[in-house]
Amino acid sequence: MKKTWLVTLFVCLISCPVSAQILKDFATETLGRISGNGIGDIDWDGEHLWVGTSSGINKLVGDPFASQGWMTFDTSDGLARDNIFALAAVRANIIWAATGYAEKVGGDYFPAGAGISLTKDGGDNWTSFSTQYIFRNYYFQPGFKKEDRFASVFEVDTSNLHLPFSIDTVRIYIGKDDSAPFILQIWQDNGTEDPGDLIFTKTHELTGDSAHFTDIDLTSDSIKVDSPSFRIGFTFETQTSLSIGRDARGINEGRNLIYRDTQGGWHFSEESGLGGNWIFRVKVKTANDSTFWLKNDSFQFGEKIIDVGRTIYDIAIQDTTVWIAGFYGGFAKSSDWGQTWDKVTPDDKPFDPTYSDYNQRAFSVVTSGDTMWAGTADGINRSANGGKSWINYNSVDTRIPGNFVVSLGVQKYKGKTVIWAGTKPTDKDNGSTGIVKTEDGGNTWLNYMEGYTAWNFGFQDSLVWAATDRGLIRSRDGGRRWEFFDIVDDSSNDRIYIDEVISVEVVEGSQATTVWVGTYQGLALSQDDGESWRIIKAYGPIGVDRAPSTYAFPNPFSPSRSGAIRIVYHTAKAGRTVVKIYDLAMDLVKTLSSEDPRGDRGINWNGKNGKGDRVANGAYLYKVEGADGRVAWGKIVVMD
Repeated sequence: MKKTWLVTLFVCLISCPVSAQILKDFATETLGRISGNGIGDIDWDGEHLWVGTSSGINKLVGDPFASQGWMTFDTSDGLARDNIFALAAVRANIIWAATGYAEKVGGDYFPAGAGISLTKDGGDNWTSFSTQYIFRNYYFQPGFKKEDRFASVFEVDTSNLHLPFSIDTVRIYIGKDDSAPFILQIWQDNGTEDPGDLIFTKTHELTGDSAHFTDIDLTSDSIKVDSPSFRIGFTFETQTSLSIGRDARGINEGRNLIYRDTQGGWHFSEESGLGGNWIFRVKVKTANDSTFWLKNDSFQFGEKIIDVGRTIYDIAIQDTTVWIAGFYGGFAKSSDWGQTWDKVTPDDKPFDPTYSDYNQRAFSVVTSGDTMWAGTADGINRSANGGKSWINYNSVDTRIPGNFVVSLGVQKYKGKTVIWAGTKPTDKDNGSTGIVKTEDGGNTWLNYMEGYTAWNFGFQDSLVWAATDRGLIRSRDGGRRWEFFDIVDDSSNDRIYIDEVISVEVVEGSQATTVWVGTYQGLALSQDDGESWRIIKAYGPIGVDRAPSTYAFPNPFSPSRSGAIRIVYHTAKAGRTVVKIYDLAMDLVKTLSSEDPRGDRGINWNGKNGKGDRVANGAYLYKVEGADGRVAWGKIVVMD
């Protein structure tokens, strides 16, 4: 299945920053409504529709327009995070969901993976696997490429120290009888999202027949630090349950412990008796030769560092095996419901943890019978033997427009199997953005719609639907000609104002075929071949249980990006509703009106005044006058 809307922000091949505003989504606590308006992935399991948003997963169990139409699942139900990056259905009620978040690093936001979640019972129970568990040995390890190592990285805040200083001692606690060789690495902060500049690496062997501390003397290594923080990493030769305590007292009393569970996830705990293996502390020496152990609150476990860039953008199912495309983490597969994961490289080379191999940067994956198709930053890869060997198709050797393959789709009709892909150029090729397909297993490729980025495909027999950055398009003749669709809901006077469409799913029913479309401004559906649309959005309660009598979203509002702001209100009586917008001087800016039935309704404002000019940034007040004479006030902030 496709990767969610965060991939639209990930248009460069390094961890490029994303907009924090785009990652925020309007959510509602109203039972039965869809949980968010930022729609990402959509999938059909044969019985139910599943919709991923940045506010959880929604399962359609009834009429989508009725109050009881949707069930919502989020972190309270066991998901790793509420932001859903990708969905994939195995069969009815068995769903995989990739989750993530935006991490602020160096003043910018970057996509970060939180792992993958699985339900086998329609959402009643969820099991989550963290990115540390799936990609545990593939974090930045300069010079180390062995695939059976398990790394953990911690950030140490030293902003209160005078610079420079030297690292004198690293104290390791052996929590039980064990022998564990590991690599100690230290990075100095260089102001980037990477671990920083590697200033020290050394292999150590720890042995012992009982729990004890051992000090690693680093005085002779002259490790100098002149930045406000540094990062220390432990790379173990074998997987171990790692516990990091902030001091020995924390171990004895069970306080302030950070530990890793059997799935590789990091947790804080106030409980004693965790039974872990490792604890460390760091002693430093300042310029005046005074030495001391760093304060307990200096250490932070490195989940935010580890997960940036290891984002699962796509999921595919092949029989009982699940495949994932995890950008810097590469491709991985599991045949035992996520208990173990195998690394798969589409170029028959060992995995490169420095990420210089563009064909190991994974963005998209689909299956067609026994054949795997994998999209990377170096083209499209095909395997007919479960990933043991691959054939690569790129812009140099074929007619593929660009090597950055952001989406893949499989179309089957009349005995044909057609592979579709959305591509973009990279900084290493002179390609272009466009749509490409092959009907003969990759021997020949045909290009269409240059300049359009296709994020997702949907198919209905010979019809091809594409969700692109420039709108929803459809071809009836294999890509030679394309139709364009405006998504307008005549029943509610609502519309999708932005061009970008993120996902499309075609569901063929016994009575009608439904086309589902996901955008940043809501979910839409059509049951008449795109002639008319219904738009489904998340609305909070209005005028009940201390809820506001009116509100507007998205708020703050960017006219150039969102197109319009939706002003929501409740009408107790059918008739004409008038909305008047004022500036703070109470001068009338714009008057809107709508003939509304009774119930929760809304009207859009495009950010223009009565003369058709775009209004200035700032705060505005609006007044809703209902047909029953009731008046409600609200506030809008325009920020373009």
